[in-house]
Amino acid sequence: MGEFAQIFPVPNAFVSYIRAFVDEDLAWIVGISYWFAYSTAVSIELMFVFELLQYWNLTSSQAAFILLAGFAIVIVINLFNISVFGMVQSIIGVLKMALCLGVAAALFTVVAKDLGDGFTNNAQFASSPIRAFCYAFPMVGFSYMGVESIAVTLPEARDVKSVMKAQPFHWVTSALYLLVSLGVTLVVSWNDPGLLSIYDQPIITRDVDNISLLTRSVPASISAAVLGISGLNTDLTGFVNGGIIFSAIGAASTNLYIASRTLHGLANSLHGNNSFSRPFRKFIGRVQPGTSVPLRAVIVSAIAFCWLPFLDFGSETSTSNRIQTIFMTFAEVSVIMVWAFTCVAFIRYYMWYVS
Repeated sequence: MGEFAQIFPVPNAFVSYIRAFVDEDLAWIVGISYWFAYSTAVSIELMFVFELLQYWNLTSSQAAFILLAGFAIVIVINLFNISVFGMVQSIIGVLKMALCLGVAAALFTVVAKDLGDGFTNNAQFASSPIRAFCYAFPMVGFSYMGVESIAVTLPEARDVKSVMKAQPFHWVTSALYLLVSLGVTLVVSWNDPGLLSIYDQPIITRDVDNISLLTRSVPASISAAVLGISGLNTDLTGFVNGGIIFSAIGAASTNLYIASRTLHGLANSLHGNNSFSRPFRKFIGRVQPGTSVPLRAVIVSAIAFCWLPFLDFGSETSTSNRIQTIFMTFAEVSVIMVWAFTCVAFIRYYMWYVS
């Protein structure tokens, strides 16, 4: 991805690469899938915010107000020009790194437990560890969305020398996330009832004398990091929970940036003058004077799936959870598809280059 982005720093990169080296029709499928994934991811991040808010036993009206405020913040951040947006994202990134460092330190102060369990799966949910892995893969894979975003951001980035100054942050960030992941693995039990259930399946207790099915209850949190340090200090746990909410809102703003640029690029890729292409290109393909922000693409990408987090309000059934999980799975599969076809494009490019 880095080689592609440096040689061909073009807008709407993935569509352009696949159109040039694989197939034009496939490029459209990839572009639409990529926009869908990141437009959905905006709402999914805010859905996680709603889940994290349950830690404080908030009422529905309070949670709804915070969610709406989160949506507003995400949109406003994306209305600034790229220099201001980049500065905001840099500040958010530094704060995230500080949070990761603090969480990692807190996790490693907790005595490791449940290490003897090995790789264990819920037998009532999946008949084998391989099936359990396949079920959990989309949820875990969702965390890796964005590793390819350099290709989206590079056309609006500074010169190469300025970008190279930030190279050490890549390794620092990777090390911090590795430490947090390792700490969570060592500290949090695999069947903790506070963990996020998959496809609305409950977590089974480890009490073999009284095996029962537990559903998540307030103040349970979907954050494994919060679960890991919950025994240390209540105030610290609440602070970390708030920090993760802040991080989720920052991630949502990044997702909206990627979704809006992808939609804007798709609109400008339409060259026909039929009843769809011309109005769509005219409506979505414009940018705001002065800021060069594709305002309409930002708004459309933000509101397309804004209803997803609000499915939880007043819902006493598992239908909303299933719908949210399905959309999260679709988003991750869409990104994996983009990765796969980008690899095909690079192979075709490399074959052309060596020949």
